[in-house]
Amino acid sequence: MIRDFQIYGDVVSFDTTYRTNKEYRPLALFVGLNNHREMVVFGAALLYEETAEAFEWLFTVFFRAMSANKPQTFITDQDPAICLAVSLVMPQTYHCLCIWHLEQNAFKHLNHIFRAHKSFPSDFSKLLYYYEYEDDFLNAWKEMLEKYDLKDNSWLKNTFAIREKWSMTYGRNVFSAGMRSTQLSESFNGSLRGYLKSDLDIVQFFKHFQRVVDDKRAIESKSNFDMTQRISVLKVKLPLLIHAREIYTATIFDLFEKEWEKSLLVSINGFHDEGEFCKYSVSTHGSRREHVVAVKCSTKVVSCSCKLFEFSGVLCGHALKILDTLNVKDKIPDHYILKRWTKDVTNLVAMEIKVFTEGSDPKVEVSTRYRHLCQTLVQIASEASESREGYELVAQYSNEIIAKLKEVKIKNESHESPPVMSKVLHDETIFVDSANVTKVTGLKKKQPTRRSNTRPKSFVEKTRKKKNKIQSPVSPPLQTVQHVSHLAGLQAPCPPLSNATTNKGLREENSYPWYSSELSQLTSHGSLSQLLRDISFHNLNKYSQG
Repeated sequence: MIRDFQIYGDVVSFDTTYRTNKEYRPLALFVGLNNHREMVVFGAALLYEETAEAFEWLFTVFFRAMSANKPQTFITDQDPAICLAVSLVMPQTYHCLCIWHLEQNAFKHLNHIFRAHKSFPSDFSKLLYYYEYEDDFLNAWKEMLEKYDLKDNSWLKNTFAIREKWSMTYGRNVFSAGMRSTQLSESFNGSLRGYLKSDLDIVQFFKHFQRVVDDKRAIESKSNFDMTQRISVLKVKLPLLIHAREIYTATIFDLFEKEWEKSLLVSINGFHDEGEFCKYSVSTHGSRREHVVAVKCSTKVVSCSCKLFEFSGVLCGHALKILDTLNVKDKIPDHYILKRWTKDVTNLVAMEIKVFTEGSDPKVEVSTRYRHLCQTLVQIASEASESREGYELVAQYSNEIIAKLKEVKIKNESHESPPVMSKVLHDETIFVDSANVTKVTGLKKKQPTRRSNTRPKSFVEKTRKKKNKIQSPVSPPLQTVQHVSHLAGLQAPCPPLSNATTNKGLREENSYPWYSSELSQLTSHGSLSQLLRDISFHNLNKYSQG
């Protein structure tokens, strides 16, 4: 995700959805478009609440994790909390409001106008998409308010105050990859329903969410494979189209080819030389609308008033017509080729060495350097694994790098300060190694427990055992002495110990009358084993006296 954001993170669509987890927490999604104009997932987060503070924290942590610049365009719905957080975290980013949500809000607040006037939807749609110049937009807005008597409408007043965020008059000047709504996020939310359920816990949620991300990556991998195995069929074999097919992906090439076809219908209506710049007035066949294409004479850089290239990154038919007039027919100029739309967008680029200011937190520096190195090394591994020569080259230089890193480590350790002596009470002196003071010794290891081979007892068995202990308490030590002294005075002959412990000896009460009396006394205390010990002790005394 980090690597995808570095490549395609210039335009981000953000939205929240519900009923994806057991806790019903809102799921915040960061998505964008890759070079095939397919969805790419940058990140996701489960939130406890949808407040401005929560979104501000989310955006700050997200960009810190990505270790990248803020996007050029950030597309959201018209949520006040999100708008406030965007203005605080991304003040230089163009915040684009979803036009689809704006239209839905218009239907809600101006429903009576939509029903009463059939021309109102067309007039309102022109304010969203049609006008190229700000003066034309402001005049059309004023006419709409007067025509439909909406000067005092509070919703239109609030909407007009943020017109830079939703009108194409202002938005066409900023690159947005051709997106003007959060439809990409809405589409991804719909696909999540096939993977996630509302009764999933956190662990299950992230497990299934990873499946969604993997499926999206599989679609991208398939598109990359098809790009290497197939080529687009040219309608006309021209050098300009051949060059476009070589550099662009199939999807972007189709868009470029359609614009080239439109250029065949474009006619030049006028020309004005203004010194450094030349302006051409052009129009498309069948349309009365004129566009102005400005050309810088020294560099032959063109800019059309429709701003299609600035908005989507693909030259419009008006600009292609003027380039053809300027005899630019063999290849597309380099400054009109956006890297994000090309086939080799994922190829390696030179690594930028970051410079850290003095006095910064060492731990933050270590974390930043680690993330920065990981991004480049992952690209190296991906590129080198495609061929045996690349693998051997990286392996060879990796061994050299490892050897040099060991030398750097030894050098740094030799320059570290020696142990510092510090005195404590009673003039005792201890040595403190300043180099290892802040080092973490690691997590404590849990002592392994020996597993018993016996069968685990059920709750009923444990309860029965507790009841037996309560009903049969162990006799105190003095009780044994009392029974022994009492048994010593008996004159009846004692049988052998082996017979005394048999069931027959216990049942023959007439032969050994003292057993019955002692048995009744001892069993009243609840211990038959105590009786047998007393008997054995009594027999030993008798035999020793005899």
